[in-house]
Amino acid sequence: MAKHTEKINSPEILSPAGNYDALLGAIKGGSDAVYLGVGEFNARQGASNFTPEEMENAIDIAHLHGISVYLAFNVPLKETEPQDAIDIIDRAYAAGIDAVIMRDFGFIDLVKKNYPDLPIHGSTQLNTNNTETVKFLKTLGLSRIIVARELDTAELKHIIDSTDMDIEIFAHGALCYSYSGQCLFSSFAANRSANRGACAQPCRWKFDLFINGKDMNHHIGGVSPISCAELCTLPGLEELINTGIKSLKIEGRMKRAEYVTASSEIYKETAEIICQDKKPDSNWLKEKENDLAKIFYRGFTRGFVLGDRNVTHPEYSSSYGAFLGKIRRVKRSKNAAKVKLNQTLEVNDGISIHTKQRMLGSKVEKITVDGGEVEVAEKGSIPYIHISPKTVKSVKTGDDVYLNTDISLLEEMGKRDVKKVPVNFHIRANIDRQLEITASAGDIEALHVSDYLVQEPKKAPTSVEQITDIIKRLGDTPYIADEIELKGQEDIFIPLGELTRARRSVVEKLQEKQLEIFHRQPKNPKLPASKPEDKIPDKLLLSVEVADIEGAKAAADSGADIIYIPADLFDKVENDKDLGQKIKRNNIEIVLKLPAIINEDELGEWTDILGKIKTRGYTVGCGEPGTLRLAHQMEIKCVALKNFTVFNSLTANVLEANGASCVILSPELTLQEIQNIVQASANTIKFEAIAYGRQQLLVTEHDLLKPIVDKGFYDEDSNAFLQHKKTDRYPVKRWRNRTVIYDSHVINMLNNIDDMKNTGIDVLRLEFPQESHRKVAIVVSEFKKILDGKGKKSIPESKVYSRGLYYTGI
Repeated sequence: MAKHTEKINSPEILSPAGNYDALLGAIKGGSDAVYLGVGEFNARQGASNFTPEEMENAIDIAHLHGISVYLAFNVPLKETEPQDAIDIIDRAYAAGIDAVIMRDFGFIDLVKKNYPDLPIHGSTQLNTNNTETVKFLKTLGLSRIIVARELDTAELKHIIDSTDMDIEIFAHGALCYSYSGQCLFSSFAANRSANRGACAQPCRWKFDLFINGKDMNHHIGGVSPISCAELCTLPGLEELINTGIKSLKIEGRMKRAEYVTASSEIYKETAEIICQDKKPDSNWLKEKENDLAKIFYRGFTRGFVLGDRNVTHPEYSSSYGAFLGKIRRVKRSKNAAKVKLNQTLEVNDGISIHTKQRMLGSKVEKITVDGGEVEVAEKGSIPYIHISPKTVKSVKTGDDVYLNTDISLLEEMGKRDVKKVPVNFHIRANIDRQLEITASAGDIEALHVSDYLVQEPKKAPTSVEQITDIIKRLGDTPYIADEIELKGQEDIFIPLGELTRARRSVVEKLQEKQLEIFHRQPKNPKLPASKPEDKIPDKLLLSVEVADIEGAKAAADSGADIIYIPADLFDKVENDKDLGQKIKRNNIEIVLKLPAIINEDELGEWTDILGKIKTRGYTVGCGEPGTLRLAHQMEIKCVALKNFTVFNSLTANVLEANGASCVILSPELTLQEIQNIVQASANTIKFEAIAYGRQQLLVTEHDLLKPIVDKGFYDEDSNAFLQHKKTDRYPVKRWRNRTVIYDSHVINMLNNIDDMKNTGIDVLRLEFPQESHRKVAIVVSEFKKILDGKGKKSIPESKVYSRGLYYTGI
């Protein structure tokens, strides 16, 4: 069903507010809404963020300017955190927060039960790619979803037209290389969790790509092969708006206030032009895009949403600005480089110079034209740019120069007035009557009746001009006087101090009335204290995930109780009699594992496979909400895979209520945190934890290996890896034109099985995404012997093995 008529309403422009200055920047830029975080419970711990008190003030300021505020609470919560978390939600609720952005199923359920009138928006971390996922999230009570950045406009429009959910999408700013919510790279490479908002940005690191031992970086464009360009949908905004999108989101809670002002203003103005059935001038759009580049730029991509399949910018991973020109000549004695300018340049601007070694930065110390100094050099001119002596030593003729700090643009953005709310004042002043002032903003009206009785003038009367001047002095309030109407007698006397007090009083009352609409009574929920219960199973089961049928046979022969096999191998599982006999003889449970990324056009294929799984009575492993919903409807026994990022028992309970009989816990948890979850959960659900395996760090829609495949240097049997600092090698795999990257280390808890058992989990999980069948047999046998009390705990010395995050945490 279509959600919009031929005339499309302008979508909300949703801007980042990483701190108070950025909030003001959003107001200056004309944003319709802002999103902000409090403390550590949000996906941008690197931003300044707000204290609870600052949040309350920020909500009031935004509301007084007609702007909505959404609280970003988009991290999974640990078992010990829900009370602290809901205390913040309660303060935000009472302060009038307009919505909360969330990803943790358990906490969503808890908040919805305690605050049924509080709108909840599903974070992009929920990885929403299809209509079934939207339907699942609707049952949790969500009113809006920020869908995956990887959807194109056709997929976006299909979701919007096929559901009654409001849809939001990122329109500008930094892109994650991985599907959001599916990245463990930072956790395992730097002990900083992206899921918990502390990403170390390993995708920005330098890597060498090796295929079968050969360095292939020259085929993929640079040393930062998985660093994404900045998303900029401005040139294709009309296509995006025509999908019926509800909100256009700007990334950047860690960026400066001027960035927020400029991006908000430009996207707001462009969206309004489009929605007035006008077409933005192409030259104007280029100029605005150039302004955005001068504030923050590491290459622009139109993004997957507008059909750009290559979203990376491998040449350089940091912001370096808009192209200024090429160096024509260098005068080292003068610390100067001659450049034909692609745009206007001023003294004190900042520039970047891309040398053969690296990108170098410098302030523009001075500019000379024909030997004379100038403050400004216009576009098209060929001046000498005088830079730092250190920088000039390394630059050469032909180097590209970029403008990364445009002082005039920053000053222009900084000097923008905070947009104020027009207020009408009506003043009644009659002799021997109390002075009355009414202030109204929209439908809200406030009245001040002064104790002061208006007097006859003994000398000069108080003029209309004096009264008007006092009323207009609204200072740092959010208001600006619009109409000022004076009713009453003409010759009157009112002390100017009394007028000032009356104006202040009526403005304060107006503010209070405006905010009363938003403020709510706090609920102060106190969550019941958990009663930990030891749940150590008599026997640990052993589950094994393999990549193919032969691996499944090796696992079956070596003692596996449960075997996970890719679901697209269903027919091979059915047709392999040898495997069937091993499964039957050893009473092995088969779990057919669905992928965690399923787009709408792939949904039919996997739904058909679900039908086959149901017919044969197998268990299914689901890694995303849409297929979990389908499996539950079809009454198929289901395991919730680790892609659900389960950090607490509340989420495990939600998954169980939606059909999961077993949950694979996040590998980011410590053993103590796992024990906390198990002890707080019902006995009706089982838990698995990883005891062996090379972890999948990320999956991305970007086809990293495509240039190599096209040149014939890679096939499915090739050995591909990304190497960082000559020590860490991260295996790379191509799957359905997507890219999967694995950890450089392998978790091996063979020597720590007792510690894992003491957490109370039911199943030890071994994962073999790439290993040989012989390796599968050896490792499974070793674990099986230990579990049966027949083997010795002995891991061979290897720098490849680790204990993951079980003892260090994130």
